[in-house]
Amino acid sequence: MAVLKIKEGMLFRCIKRVEMNGDPSNVAYWEGRVYRSELDGYITDDGGDIYHSWSCNYASKYFVNIDDEYRLENLPRKYGKIILKCKKHGLLLSVYHNGCGFCWAINDVNNGLFNALINHSPFNNEDAAWYSVIREASKLIYSAKYDKAMA
Repeated sequence: MAVLKIKEGMLFRCIKRVEMNGDPSNVAYWEGRVYRSELDGYITDDGGDIYHSWSCNYASKYFVNIDDEYRLENLPRKYGKIILKCKKHGLLLSVYHNGCGFCWAINDVNNGLFNALINHSPFNNEDAAWYSVIREASKLIYSAKYDKAMA
Protein backbone atom coordinates (compact mmCIF):
# COMPACT_ATOMS: atom_id res chain seq x y z
CA MET A 1 0.00 0.00 0.00
CA ALA A 2 1.31 3.46 -0.92
CA VAL A 3 2.43 5.90 1.75
CA LEU A 4 -0.15 8.63 2.31
CA LYS A 5 1.26 12.14 2.69
CA ILE A 6 -0.70 14.35 5.06
CA LYS A 7 -0.26 18.07 4.51
CA GLU A 8 -2.22 21.01 5.86
CA GLY A 9 -5.35 21.75 3.81
CA MET A 10 -5.58 18.32 2.14
CA LEU A 11 -8.88 16.43 2.04
CA PHE A 12 -9.22 12.71 2.78
CA ARG A 13 -12.03 10.17 2.47
CA CYS A 14 -12.19 7.58 5.23
CA ILE A 15 -12.27 4.08 3.71
CA LYS A 16 -12.47 2.14 6.98
CA ARG A 17 -14.12 3.15 10.26
CA VAL A 18 -11.66 4.14 12.99
CA GLU A 19 -12.58 3.13 16.53
CA MET A 20 -10.52 4.52 19.38
CA ASN A 21 -8.92 1.80 21.53
CA GLY A 22 -11.08 -0.81 19.78
CA ASP A 23 -14.24 0.67 21.36
CA PRO A 24 -17.17 0.57 18.84
CA SER A 25 -18.94 3.33 20.78
CA ASN A 26 -15.96 5.67 20.35
CA VAL A 27 -15.65 6.27 16.59
CA ALA A 28 -13.26 9.02 15.52
CA TYR A 29 -13.70 8.64 11.75
CA TRP A 30 -16.60 7.14 9.78
CA GLU A 31 -16.21 5.25 6.52
CA GLY A 32 -17.27 7.36 3.53
CA ARG A 33 -16.94 10.74 5.24
CA VAL A 34 -14.52 13.46 4.20
CA TYR A 35 -11.96 14.86 6.62
CA ARG A 36 -9.47 17.71 6.38
CA SER A 37 -5.92 18.14 7.60
CA GLU A 38 -5.49 21.36 9.56
CA LEU A 39 -1.82 20.63 10.28
CA ASP A 40 0.89 18.54 8.60
CA GLY A 41 0.66 14.94 9.85
CA TYR A 42 -2.80 15.36 11.41
CA ILE A 43 -6.35 14.67 10.18
CA THR A 44 -9.15 16.42 12.07
CA ASP A 45 -11.54 13.82 13.52
CA ASP A 46 -15.33 13.84 13.94
CA GLY A 47 -14.99 15.44 17.36
CA GLY A 48 -13.10 18.40 15.85
CA ASP A 49 -9.71 17.39 17.31
CA ILE A 50 -7.18 18.92 14.91
CA TYR A 51 -4.30 17.23 16.75
CA HIS A 52 -5.25 13.65 15.86
CA SER A 53 -1.90 12.50 14.48
CA TRP A 54 -1.32 9.79 11.88
CA SER A 55 1.81 8.09 10.64
CA CYS A 56 1.83 8.16 6.84
CA ASN A 57 2.10 4.35 6.60
CA TYR A 58 -0.77 3.69 9.00
CA ALA A 59 -3.06 6.40 7.55
CA SER A 60 -3.10 4.72 4.13
CA LYS A 61 -5.07 1.81 5.65
CA TYR A 62 -7.90 4.18 6.60
CA PHE A 63 -7.84 7.16 4.20
CA VAL A 64 -7.44 8.11 0.56
CA ASN A 65 -6.47 11.57 -0.62
CA ILE A 66 -9.32 13.21 -2.55
CA ASP A 67 -7.76 16.59 -3.31
CA ASP A 68 -8.06 15.90 -7.06
CA GLU A 69 -11.83 15.46 -6.73
CA TYR A 70 -12.15 18.94 -5.28
CA ARG A 71 -10.12 21.11 -7.59
CA LEU A 72 -11.85 24.23 -6.47
CA GLU A 73 -11.77 27.35 -8.56
CA ASN A 74 -12.21 30.72 -6.85
CA LEU A 75 -14.91 32.82 -8.44
CA PRO A 76 -15.37 36.54 -7.79
CA ARG A 77 -17.02 37.41 -4.49
CA LYS A 78 -20.67 38.10 -5.26
CA TYR A 79 -23.33 39.55 -2.98
CA GLY A 80 -21.09 39.00 0.04
CA LYS A 81 -20.69 35.33 -0.80
CA ILE A 82 -17.45 33.49 -1.26
CA ILE A 83 -18.02 31.04 -4.10
CA LEU A 84 -15.93 28.06 -5.16
CA LYS A 85 -16.63 25.88 -8.17
CA CYS A 86 -15.91 22.18 -8.07
CA LYS A 87 -15.15 21.68 -11.78
CA LYS A 88 -15.18 17.90 -11.83
CA HIS A 89 -18.66 17.56 -10.36
CA GLY A 90 -20.31 20.79 -11.51
CA LEU A 91 -21.10 22.09 -8.05
CA LEU A 92 -20.94 25.63 -6.77
CA LEU A 93 -20.20 25.86 -3.07
CA SER A 94 -20.83 29.18 -1.37
CA VAL A 95 -20.35 30.50 2.14
CA TYR A 96 -21.91 33.75 3.29
CA HIS A 97 -22.67 35.69 6.46
CA ASN A 98 -26.40 36.04 7.18
CA GLY A 99 -26.08 38.53 10.03
CA CYS A 100 -26.01 35.82 12.71
CA GLY A 101 -23.18 33.65 11.45
CA PHE A 102 -21.76 31.84 8.44
CA CYS A 103 -24.12 29.71 6.33
CA TRP A 104 -23.55 27.75 3.14
CA ALA A 105 -25.32 26.63 -0.03
CA ILE A 106 -24.64 24.06 -2.73
CA ASN A 107 -25.84 24.55 -6.31
CA ASP A 108 -25.68 21.83 -8.96
CA VAL A 109 -24.87 23.68 -12.18
CA ASN A 110 -24.99 20.53 -14.34
CA ASN A 111 -28.63 19.85 -13.51
CA GLY A 112 -29.81 23.43 -13.07
CA LEU A 113 -30.58 22.88 -9.39
CA PHE A 114 -30.03 26.10 -7.52
CA ASN A 115 -29.86 26.09 -3.75
CA ALA A 116 -30.06 22.29 -3.94
CA LEU A 117 -28.87 22.17 -0.36
CA ILE A 118 -28.72 25.05 2.11
CA ASN A 119 -27.57 25.20 5.70
CA HIS A 120 -29.61 27.72 7.68
CA SER A 121 -27.94 27.00 11.04
CA PRO A 122 -25.07 29.47 11.18
CA PHE A 123 -21.53 28.59 12.17
CA ASN A 124 -19.45 30.86 14.38
CA ASN A 125 -16.58 30.99 11.93
CA GLU A 126 -16.05 30.77 8.21
CA ASP A 127 -13.65 27.80 8.36
CA ALA A 128 -16.25 25.63 10.09
CA ALA A 129 -18.79 26.53 7.40
CA TRP A 130 -16.34 25.57 4.62
CA TYR A 131 -15.53 22.29 6.35
CA SER A 132 -19.25 21.50 6.60
CA VAL A 133 -20.14 22.43 3.01
CA ILE A 134 -17.32 20.33 1.56
CA ARG A 135 -18.45 17.32 3.60
CA GLU A 136 -22.07 17.79 2.44
CA ALA A 137 -20.99 18.16 -1.20
CA SER A 138 -19.04 14.94 -0.85
CA LYS A 139 -22.14 13.16 0.44
CA LEU A 140 -24.13 14.41 -2.57
CA ILE A 141 -21.49 13.31 -5.06
CA TYR A 142 -21.09 9.85 -3.63
CA SER A 143 -24.80 9.21 -3.07
CA ALA A 144 -25.39 10.16 -6.74
CA LYS A 145 -22.60 7.80 -7.86
CA TYR A 146 -24.07 5.05 -5.70
CA ASP A 147 -27.57 5.64 -7.09
CA LYS A 148 -26.26 5.44 -10.69
CA ALA A 149 -24.30 2.26 -9.96
CA MET A 150 -27.37 0.59 -8.45
CA ALA A 151 -29.74 1.62 -11.30
